[in-house]
Amino acid sequence: MLTQCPQCGTVYRLYAEQLSVARGFVTCAACECIFDALARLADEAAPAPPASVMSVEQTLESSVASAVASRSLANVPAVLRDDVERLLRKQHRGLRTVWLTVALLAASMLLTQIGWAKRGWVFDHYPAIKPHVSRLCDRVACRLDRPPSAAHIELVARDVREHPEYAHALLVNATLANRGESVSGYPVIQLGVYDRNGSVVGIRRFLPTEYLDQSININAGMSPGRSIHVVLEVANANDVAESFEFSFL
Repeated sequence: MLTQCPQCGTVYRLYAEQLSVARGFVTCAACECIFDALARLADEAAPAPPASVMSVEQTLESSVASAVASRSLANVPAVLRDDVERLLRKQHRGLRTVWLTVALLAASMLLTQIGWAKRGWVFDHYPAIKPHVSRLCDRVACRLDRPPSAAHIELVARDVREHPEYAHALLVNATLANRGESVSGYPVIQLGVYDRNGSVVGIRRFLPTEYLDQSININAGMSPGRSIHVVLEVANANDVAESFEFSFL
């Protein structure tokens, strides 16, 4: 038996057992029109050949899902609402699963980054995992042990003068030395600028990537007894800078 959509003319092939589904109501997969299939049953196709013949068994569920996407439940016949609500719940569960997966991946990446940044603390409290991380680092060429902090870095010489090329700017030359007995990480240099009253004019922090030459391997750290010369440029608005303070972070 065949039934035809009254709106677009698409023809569907039906079987007797399918007519009991939703009391004979079907949703057209082509135009989303909901109609009574029993009222348009025919043993033969309509004189004008249809554009396509679809199996209701194959398209009923997808048709209802499509109707849900564009229609409110108020526009769906009561006999179809149970099926529509069931499909809607299925769609929502699928979306929740996708978002939950994305959230878990993002949280895992964040925890991994935090753990790597605090790996010294992690290894002290959970030493059993260090061998596994060490083997992983051997494969991906990462550095497991970070050089100690800059506690043993000292400022052994400094010179601050007006910049020879730029107005309202200062040129700072400084020499740093590692007085410790082990490799030390290159510090963040903090330079504080003060006026004649001792009030802060400005504070600037320089990362190792900003003051070290590109030929220096930052990850290797600063070996014991080594000294380096750095050149810093600092703005001196209104030419009020009178004193300076160096610190290492």
